[in-house]
Amino acid sequence: MRTYLSIVAVLVVLAITAACGGTSSGDKTKTAAAGKPSVAATLAPAATAAASPATTAVSGTAIKVSVKDFAFALDKSSGPVGSFTFTATNTGPTDHEFVVFKTDLAPDKLPLVADKSKVNEDGDGVHHIDEIEDLNISDTKSLTVTLEPGAYVFVCNLPAHYSQGMYTPFTVK
Repeated sequence: MRTYLSIVAVLVVLAITAACGGTSSGDKTKTAAAGKPSVAATLAPAATAAASPATTAVSGTAIKVSVKDFAFALDKSSGPVGSFTFTATNTGPTDHEFVVFKTDLAPDKLPLVADKSKVNEDGDGVHHIDEIEDLNISDTKSLTVTLEPGAYVFVCNLPAHYSQGMYTPFTVK
């Protein structure tokens, strides 16, 4: 009887997922060690995108970011709570990063590492959200993250870039 109920539960979950239009490139069931089916976790496309800095799909609020020595230019300085896709283009003339911090500190007062060459990503008062690394000259890369209400600062955290003013505030309301 217990095996029958387990199979029925799996079939109900699969039917609901199919009815909601959910699709996945993989099989939604796996066989457990005892030969009984068990449901495998499947992430929604937006959740998958949040985990991958190089995502190209745009969901939620789209923000264009121009990156150059030593500044960021965003097409929006704030947005609503939820998913954001930041599409950053490095116009050069050097390589950069796009690092997202949540903080109540002033953008120019973030904690620094001992040699003061960059922001301490684990420092007091900052919460590292995610980042685009290796944004080479002429590269365009996207980062999708879910942001809660609050103040954020975007920085290039390569040595000496933050100290040269390569940061910008962002607000989520």
